[in-house]
Amino acid sequence: MKRTNILLFISILLSSILFTSCSTSKRVRANSGRFKVSVVSDGKQVSNLDQILIHRVNLSRSKLSSAFRGNIQTFLSRVDAKQIRDVRGSIVGLSIKDSKMRSAFKLLDGDVVSSIGGNLKVHSLSDFWRIKELLEAKRSAYLVVIRNGQANKFLYFLNG
Repeated sequence: MKRTNILLFISILLSSILFTSCSTSKRVRANSGRFKVSVVSDGKQVSNLDQILIHRVNLSRSKLSSAFRGNIQTFLSRVDAKQIRDVRGSIVGLSIKDSKMRSAFKLLDGDVVSSIGGNLKVHSLSDFWRIKELLEAKRSAYLVVIRNGQANKFLYFLNG
């Protein structure tokens, strides 16, 4: 009998703990019958929930070397890119015009590379060179790319 009472007490205690932890979450009016879901990416609402916002790209060493062939001075003189600014004139990022570079990094015409690793803002090709250094050192890195007005994360992994 004592064992049954103890088990009953434990189950009541657990139920009250679970109920208390659930009761702190937001409640929806019971009579509404509808739920509203909002998906946000980089502070902007995502209207097309079917779009892919995270991309995984495997890069071979040869493809990386081909895209960044030469030293940084050669790279800066060879690759065409354009700074993209917002309405206030602040630099948002860099649009890579070089087709080999876009192909290697799976970027589309009109994509804007805004940051590397989420914290290094890309304002120039010198900044973009940093992704090569990160990939060679850590074998993985990511870019935040604005595509069609939405922030996308491109995860790059170096193979070979």
